[in-house]
Amino acid sequence: MTKKKNTGVDFEAAVKEIFEMYYKKYPTATFERNVMMDTKYGKREVDVLITVPISDYNFQIVVEARDFNSKLSIDKIDGFHSKLGDLKVDKGIIVSKLGFSSKAINKAKALDIGLYSLREQKAFPDLDSIFFLIEEVSPIAFEAAFTMDRAVMMTKPDSFIIRDEVVINGQNFEDNLNIGWADNTINFDLNKDQQDVTIPSIQPPYVLKYYVDDRRGITNTMPLKDLKITVHLGTKYFIADINALNKHKILENIHRGQLHFFVNEQSIKDAIDNLNPVTPSFASTFLGIKARIKVKGKAELRIEGLNIRPGKK
Repeated sequence: MTKKKNTGVDFEAAVKEIFEMYYKKYPTATFERNVMMDTKYGKREVDVLITVPISDYNFQIVVEARDFNSKLSIDKIDGFHSKLGDLKVDKGIIVSKLGFSSKAINKAKALDIGLYSLREQKAFPDLDSIFFLIEEVSPIAFEAAFTMDRAVMMTKPDSFIIRDEVVINGQNFEDNLNIGWADNTINFDLNKDQQDVTIPSIQPPYVLKYYVDDRRGITNTMPLKDLKITVHLGTKYFIADINALNKHKILENIHRGQLHFFVNEQSIKDAIDNLNPVTPSFASTFLGIKARIKVKGKAELRIEGLNIRPGKK
């Protein structure tokens, strides 16, 4: 059987994915692979280009992924430094699968080149006994509050009935909230149990559909003066050891001697299926690693139905 040649493509993809998570605190940052950049000597290819907009300036970082079968030597540092001079970028980083020689580390530090090693858990056997807290966040309920103009309501000669299915601007209100939770189109703050949110697909002016005759399905519409949406989130807590997860990687900052754990979110969700929850009071005393994840769930909309008859508005 012919052994598959290592082209480094998989390692490049893994490096890009890891740095997307590493720079998650910059939501406007962009990440590109195999970019051809212009220099005075012609185009040069870079493995990963990270662009972080800061005020009116685009801070650019070039990341080179090196999936070699040995530690990187000082020659690779010299070559990368020369390339950075051609590219005129703000920062250069090399990620190696097997680390760097001592001479390479010293030279890179003098040249302000970032060095990282991206490896699997088995490369750090001393970490096998690490435990971490999983915080599973899901929606409990959505609340909707709106104001209707009394003068407009008085002009309506018909019954005014709002059923459980609330339709605003022709869209199902509850479905849009649950979809926004599932696909991240609504900005939820997982650190807040209760918060106000907006639905991008439902914008003012707001028009509410109501029922004139609930049994026959006859409807009419009513303009709303305002709309407030409140979401309530619930959290469950679980304790797991690092070996309960799969597909996780460790990024080591060579210069600072720091380890950063990056875990596939799906592996955390899979691990939860085999864990028993712990109490919030126990979770509050936990001092180890914490992982907060958002899980899909369908929350119910809290809204009281109105049935206003003519003459009673």
